[in-house]
Amino acid sequence: MKCFWGKWFRNIAAALIAVLLTACLAGCSSDEPEKEKTTPTPTPTVVVNVATATPTPTEAPTPTPDDKVHLTMWCDLERNDVYYEPFMEAIEELQGKYPNTDLEIEFFDVSEYWSKVVNANDDNTLPDIIYVRSGYYIESGVESGMLYSLDDAYAPYRDALQEKMFTALTYGGRKYAIPFNLSGGMFLYANMDILESVGFEEVPQTIDDLYDCCDKLLAKGIVPFRAVADDGWQLTFFMESLLLKTCGAEELMNIYTGKTSWDNPKVAEAIGILQEMVDKGYLVLGGKDEEGNEVDWNFVQNEFVQCNNAFRLTYGAAACEYGNFMDARVEVAEFPVVDASEGRHGQIIGAPTDAIAVCNKDGDLAYTAEYAFELAKRVSRYAYQQQVMPPVWTVDYDDSDVNAGTRAVAELLQSADVLIPDASFVMESWKYGPYYSLLPQVASGTIDAAEFVGAIETGE
Repeated sequence: MKCFWGKWFRNIAAALIAVLLTACLAGCSSDEPEKEKTTPTPTPTVVVNVATATPTPTEAPTPTPDDKVHLTMWCDLERNDVYYEPFMEAIEELQGKYPNTDLEIEFFDVSEYWSKVVNANDDNTLPDIIYVRSGYYIESGVESGMLYSLDDAYAPYRDALQEKMFTALTYGGRKYAIPFNLSGGMFLYANMDILESVGFEEVPQTIDDLYDCCDKLLAKGIVPFRAVADDGWQLTFFMESLLLKTCGAEELMNIYTGKTSWDNPKVAEAIGILQEMVDKGYLVLGGKDEEGNEVDWNFVQNEFVQCNNAFRLTYGAAACEYGNFMDARVEVAEFPVVDASEGRHGQIIGAPTDAIAVCNKDGDLAYTAEYAFELAKRVSRYAYQQQVMPPVWTVDYDDSDVNAGTRAVAELLQSADVLIPDASFVMESWKYGPYYSLLPQVASGTIDAAEFVGAIETGE
């Protein structure tokens, strides 16, 4: 760019020379040299690389209508990850909204991703945007000064992205990452053909109604719930759903984060209900596949009487995986309330945990944050329309091609009063280890509530 101050000053000097005709010619000329003209940046393109080494990102210049902006982003998503295509489509669409901006996105193996990010922060070679998850990523990112606060940038998006979606993505009361979809969550799927056969026209709303329904199902030889006996992951859905609907969202978050103790009568009550469900035959522990695939399959297909389950308690994205059968007779709901004074309806374990964040580096961070919000919004839409994951952004577009179950999960998320993450994202690892590993023994009654709580509190 030319230095217009120098040009103006030289014109004035020339005029003075012509009038005065003095020997001050040298003193009146400008001593500021004219800057070299900048070469224009090429037309923006989306560059997708699989990185093998930590690259040095290009800093984002302050954008103006005449400037080109190059942004960089790192992800731990593989090319075959379910989010890959939604990301690529979102980036391509953004070129229409920001024609002077291109995004270079690089993918790393999940095993090395965060260490590369940390090293880049130490070396001052961070990209502009990074993919993060709640928990340690956010905590360490903020404490190291790596992440840029998004509170101001969020203001224009309040109507499209509700405040509750940031529950797991804040630190010190400030937002540091932008959610794009729900990969987890805990929801109750009910086979309404089976429920109606025992006189239930809707999914049970309270634990007493659930017990009544289970008794009627057992009388007809139908297993209400099934889970793999030694699979702690499947059992977390039962344990944490019971904890939420017994303790309530606020108290459960305090327990998860260590603000209050697990040695709590509400926790003992929830454990007692889990063990009672197993003892009564409401929850049958069994299955050949330790990942629970047989349980899922038989819930969908109703192929065998002994596996003809009325309910499936699992994550929100299961609605996408189960496919179009969800359009028929399966309803998605919250787990029934145990203690109405605390664990009310409208409280769901389903806070988004996958997100993107803006790195706190040189450049126009407000512009980068705006771009990141627009990117997350589009990824949410494309992933939902492709039935990859339920959305967390408001659905203000046609979703008639999405199956009914996935739409139901989306509606539950949008209408919920409170969303919290599951224990794996917020518990300290030394406590989560025994919690997860001992769940099969808790469910089977091998250990009691006091032993379970003691192991969590001591980490043994």
